[in-house]
Amino acid sequence: LQYTSWAESPYRDKKTCQNCHMPQEVVENEIASITRGKSANHRFLSGGVSISSLYSKREQFELTGKYMQDDKIRLSILTPSVVSNAKQVSFGLRIANVGVGHIFPTGPEGDLIEIWPEIEVHDESGRQVFTYGELDRLGNLDDKKTKIYRIIPFDSKGNPLDIALHRSWLFAKDELHVIPPKQYDELWFQLDLSRIKIPARLTIKSRLRYRKPHQRYVEWALGHDEFRAPIVDVAFDQIEMEVSKDARTIRSEEHTSELQSRQYL
Repeated sequence: LQYTSWAESPYRDKKTCQNCHMPQEVVENEIASITRGKSANHRFLSGGVSISSLYSKREQFELTGKYMQDDKIRLSILTPSVVSNAKQVSFGLRIANVGVGHIFPTGPEGDLIEIWPEIEVHDESGRQVFTYGELDRLGNLDDKKTKIYRIIPFDSKGNPLDIALHRSWLFAKDELHVIPPKQYDELWFQLDLSRIKIPARLTIKSRLRYRKPHQRYVEWALGHDEFRAPIVDVAFDQIEMEVSKDARTIRSEEHTSELQSRQYL
């Protein structure tokens, strides 16, 4: 999946796997660095954040987190300028793959990855009036209520496989819930204004969360309460949205939903 999506992407003639995962840097006491001035970084940073946490490799864990947060994925909150229904308002999230050279997520363990948006909306008093994408007390997501980017495997008969078990030898077909290179996805939500005192200024916060593996696999492999899979917030956005007294006009100076193309260049 990594190679095919890269080969079909705008990166094909610009960057290779090594350019992103093994960048050249100056090091000491290394033959390539002595002869060429630089050497490839063999940490091969990617999305494998849990292994370094499990084995207490703090430096690798921190470098992996910084690598994932380095403007590879962008998250934007979209608010319309006019609301026709006084009882509710729509707002959206745009999640753009601007720097990953293949589909996001990807890999032979794509069924173990969970990427999802978390949203919180608060009024001026700090009261929460909307939430989305929160974990339950066991650290799991509600699959039916949350948009999760991942790869869902099927067996040779077309039956979906339990993603908690990762039975890769049975994989025959994949259902991709991913974002291709240089493209984006949009999600839209309805905010109920009936419980909000108007006029109001609302704060919308959202972050795109990533973990590999998901907690259900961890519990199957290691047992309950043995390890909590770390979560990396790869992108974040926040806006303030003013709701007028008649609840018809919503103003946002920096965020609009004017772009129509699915291509994000």
